Amino acid sequence: MTKVAISDAHGVRREGLRALLRSTGEFEIVGEAVDGASTLVLARTTEAALLTLGLSMPGLHGLDLISLIKIENPSLRRWCTDRSMKGLGNKVTAHPF
Repeated sequence: MTKVAISDAHGVRREGLRALLRSTGEFEIVGEAVDGASTLVLARTTEAALLTLGLSMPGLHGLDLISLIKIENPSLRRWCTDRSMKGLGNKVTAHPF
C-alpha cells in the first residue's frame, strides 16, 4: 500500500482526493495540510511516498513549495493538482513533479 499525504487549501478537493485514493485500496492517507506552511511541515515529517500538492494555497504557493520540498525531503514524490480554467473548462488537472 502506498502512503500518501494530501495538501490542498480546499476542503472539498481534499475530501475528494481522499475518497478517490482510498476507494482503490492501494493508498493509505497518512497526513493532510491546508496551506503552504503546514505543507512544508508535513513534507519534513511525513512517512508518505507521495504528496498531492494543490498549487493555489495561502502562504507559500505550490510552485514555490516544489523546490523547497525537493530540498527538505528529496525522496517524496510530488503530484501537483489544481483547477485550471484556461482551455479546459472547469476540470482538475494533475502534473507529477
